[in-house]
Amino acid sequence: MPIPLTLVPASAHQAEVREIEPGTYEIRSTGGDPYVFTVPLEADYDHRQIRTFACELFCPAGLDSFQVFYGPPRESHSATAKGIAKSEAWAPVAVPFEQNWDKPYRTFRLDFGRQADVTLRVRNLRLRPLNAEEQRLAREREARDRLDREQAEGWREYLATDFPGSLAVAADRRSLRLRGNAPQPAVLREIPMHVPLDQYGSAPVVRELPEGEFDLEFPRFAEDGGDRVYHRWLLTRPGSPVPLCHAQYVVGTDGMAPVETPPKQVPKSIKGLAGVGYVPSHIQDLVDLGVHSITTNITLPGLFAPTAGEDTFAHVFQGRTFHVRRSALAGHDQLLTFCARHDIVVCAILLIPRGGSEESRRVWQHPDCCDPGIYTMANVTSAEGVLHYAAAIDVLAKRYCRPDAQYGRIANWIIHNEVDAGWVWTNAGEKRLETYLDLYQRSLRTAHLTVRQHDPHARVFVSLTHHWAETGPRFYPSKDLLLLLRDLTRREGDFSWAIAFHPYPQNLFDPRSWNDTKANDTFDTPLISFRNLGVIDRWLLQPDFLFDGKPRGLIFSEQGPNSPDLSAESQRLQAASMVYFWHQAKRLRTLEAFQNHRWIDHAHEGGLLLGLRAFVPGTISTPGEAKHIWHVFQALGTPEEAEKTAFAAEIIGVRSLDDIR
Repeated sequence: MPIPLTLVPASAHQAEVREIEPGTYEIRSTGGDPYVFTVPLEADYDHRQIRTFACELFCPAGLDSFQVFYGPPRESHSATAKGIAKSEAWAPVAVPFEQNWDKPYRTFRLDFGRQADVTLRVRNLRLRPLNAEEQRLAREREARDRLDREQAEGWREYLATDFPGSLAVAADRRSLRLRGNAPQPAVLREIPMHVPLDQYGSAPVVRELPEGEFDLEFPRFAEDGGDRVYHRWLLTRPGSPVPLCHAQYVVGTDGMAPVETPPKQVPKSIKGLAGVGYVPSHIQDLVDLGVHSITTNITLPGLFAPTAGEDTFAHVFQGRTFHVRRSALAGHDQLLTFCARHDIVVCAILLIPRGGSEESRRVWQHPDCCDPGIYTMANVTSAEGVLHYAAAIDVLAKRYCRPDAQYGRIANWIIHNEVDAGWVWTNAGEKRLETYLDLYQRSLRTAHLTVRQHDPHARVFVSLTHHWAETGPRFYPSKDLLLLLRDLTRREGDFSWAIAFHPYPQNLFDPRSWNDTKANDTFDTPLISFRNLGVIDRWLLQPDFLFDGKPRGLIFSEQGPNSPDLSAESQRLQAASMVYFWHQAKRLRTLEAFQNHRWIDHAHEGGLLLGLRAFVPGTISTPGEAKHIWHVFQALGTPEEAEKTAFAAEIIGVRSLDDIR
């Protein structure tokens, strides 16, 4: 039986709540975070059966979201309905509880969107069992979870096994060369990039092999133009899916690049800026600030038009013709040519936003991506998805890895955003780390194998948050992700992936990172923030984490101190935090560069003011006045550094800035 719920009008936050008749309430939001609590239930109930919040809403304006918290108000104990449509009649709303619904919770908090001055009515609030359709969806989720658990267990067993055979794959511009040892008569299987581990054994057989060593050469391109460099190769027993080695990707890539290639690029200093776009009125800031590296975002689906037109040019990739929008490249051309003229190294962040047409979603987005994901994992689960993803990267690499740098240069490629927080930033549905990381490895390798065909110095970077050994539900500790990625790439062919880390302060709103309590000096630190940057430096210098005898590349591609407001005191605090970060970062042995987030404050960043410049009031990110941190940032690494940064010692609480450790 349903369990009725009653609101407590006096508990409302940024909202006015009144009961207009028994069980019917009118709610007007007075701020951007309106919510109200329910009266605590007195009796227990069977939470295994009662697992849905339901009500009826009358909301002519609609809601961007409707969220229900149970127990303590944490995201890990909540459920959300997105996009409540405008309605001038009573409309049913149901929010099933899925995550951490582990006991009969008695108090609930109802959050009515993120907009002020919205008036709505709600009635018939209750907890109830799932209906037939909700039960069907729940069964589907449970089936997906069982499959994911089985696949994750399969990955763990596969990685832990020392197979008797061996295999290595290299490529040049025309052929593939496979060398190895078959411990018994075997067959060689060819596995397309989109095929998962549990289907390896059904891949087609391309050669029968006798016992012993072998050295084989295959044409790289199929008759239809398909590029076999994107395939994996595997030895199994004849007539059996049982593997005799770990599947191997192409790792020898030096022969794929053209004769003339761009030179290796290394930033002249570690100072950089993140999320930079071309702003003609203020682009000279990059030079005036002494910036030697930037990150810039590139969204991939918008590169292609469905048909040819005046704004497009043709790009042939693996026998398919893609229609590339010139307008989608114009802004990147302007920014990258400016950077090339001023010797600024560019790191491109490749992103796939959720949304778009049904066809676009089918091709680009991982089929399991869901709310609240902002960006999605590349669709490496279908041949069409891999083709489009690789083709888009090929467009960029062909244009921005030219020896003459006609359109500028991209030296480093950051693949997706904050993959350890993939539930929001690289969504592929709810996955265990093993199955999620297999998807990400395929995306990472696809990018690596594509850009290396144009630039033998290009590297792909793994984007990670500051949550090192501690995280929340549906997220992965970045330490665990890196350990598993290391093991996975070693087993299936290691390559020069690098790390783009985001070591923000513990509290993004509080720039006093020297007070961070969750950032310690051990490899098990919950967070890596400004306070303990040396942890990741030492981590990468461990012999077991080296690649080809050297540390993997490291950049801090997104981090920055906040100014709580634009007062002189807050701006000095923000600038002091930058000085604190600088004195830590410049001592690191593995750090190639950091890119401060942001150049310009942004009005839609949850109240954070991370920029070196303020935005013009009434705009989103139009450059305004330079903040105190602008001048301090400019002085870092110059003869003016000591003078411009001395003020920070007192704020940080040290006698001398040299005491910062």
